[in-house]
Amino acid sequence: MNEQSGSRRSFLRLAALGTLNLPVLTSRAQTVERKTPAAPYPHEPSPTGKTSLANFWSRAGLLRRDIRPNMDGKGLSAAGLPLDLVIKLVTADRWQTPLAGAAVYVWHSDARGGYSVYGVNDASYLRGIGVTGPDGRVSFKSVYPGTYTGREPHVHFEVYPSLESMQKPQACQLRSRILFPETVSREVYKSNLVYRPSLKTFEGLVFGRPGATAASPGSPTQVALVSGDARKGVRASISIPVRT
Repeated sequence: MNEQSGSRRSFLRLAALGTLNLPVLTSRAQTVERKTPAAPYPHEPSPTGKTSLANFWSRAGLLRRDIRPNMDGKGLSAAGLPLDLVIKLVTADRWQTPLAGAAVYVWHSDARGGYSVYGVNDASYLRGIGVTGPDGRVSFKSVYPGTYTGREPHVHFEVYPSLESMQKPQACQLRSRILFPETVSREVYKSNLVYRPSLKTFEGLVFGRPGATAASPGSPTQVALVSGDARKGVRASISIPVRT
């Protein structure tokens, strides 16, 4: 390992800690935090203005942890830095009880900032559905999302009470985005050539606090905790309160 790569890895770890806007949950901090209801996670309208694709994918049985390959198993998988995404759903009250059996649909752009199905021809990658376990957690294997004009790096998601209810659009409990620390995104984009188009777009974005843009003002609670290596892979985790 040379000095440059070593410094980049150290920087990524420090950047993730330095830009995180969520509380560190020690046993004492957790007790204090539960005295008040969790802050509401911002709900967003459908990005397409139409019925969510979650309703279609659930009928097709699209449950999968690894969302990098095309859904039909044909063609190449999405390229990019490996990302382990861990989402924990909890009730939006002072108890923050884990939500078991909830269905979560996730989708995001590829390393170049394009979306499958709607934008990238013959691609159906970086989309998938998972169901939370007894601890309220669901995880996906993906790649770090690229970015596009006017939007900071993010992962879209929708939450439904169960897999069966996903077939009813009105059953969606929360539709929003998971954001990433600005410094981490910049380091990932600089460290991997496949993100070169996204790096150019990223440098043109106007940032303040992570999550504070014209599209999502004042939403630091949407920023995931990220750790890992900018060249080998990262892990992003976030706890999301859901009104049930």
